[in-house]
Amino acid sequence: MLRAIPSRRTGQPRYHFRRIVPALLRPLLGKTEISLVLHTSDKLVARERAAALYARTGQLFRAGKMQHPTKDDLLALYRDLIQSYEAALKAQEESAEKVLEAERAQHLIEKADLVTKQSIFLNTVLPHMEGLLKGLGQLRHTLEKREVWAVTEKQGLQNQITTLCGLIQNTPIGALCALLFIPACVWARSAI
Repeated sequence: MLRAIPSRRTGQPRYHFRRIVPALLRPLLGKTEISLVLHTSDKLVARERAAALYARTGQLFRAGKMQHPTKDDLLALYRDLIQSYEAALKAQEESAEKVLEAERAQHLIEKADLVTKQSIFLNTVLPHMEGLLKGLGQLRHTLEKREVWAVTEKQGLQNQITTLCGLIQNTPIGALCALLFIPACVWARSAI
């Protein structure tokens, strides 16, 4: 009833419907089996399509056995079966395309909504960002001034240390440091 044949291009299975024609109807149909491509690699879809074809071929075989139709009547029923199958396939494909179009449209709507929200956010934040940038510029200018102050302040501290070192060398601590071969102001200068 359902068989999978690997695709030459992709190697994925392509499903086919196959049903044996009853011996009484073979001379009328001129076939020993009915085999149709199901146009899917999805096993669940293939099962659904195969079930529908099985029901239709069953109707064809019952009609052929009960009504004793002519060969032309049976072939007309067979063509009707094929046409209805192809129409159902086409309807499924169109339905799938419509669903895909609807999903794409929904995606575009969501994207447009996101762009609108981002635009509103940026328009709200932009004036505040400009204020922050202006404040950062002012802060940078202040820090540059403070670096100049820090250099001046550091020079002043070094001058004070030198003065204090001179005073310490004239004290008993300075004499002790001289005995130990340690300059009295080494530790003080390294702190700056």
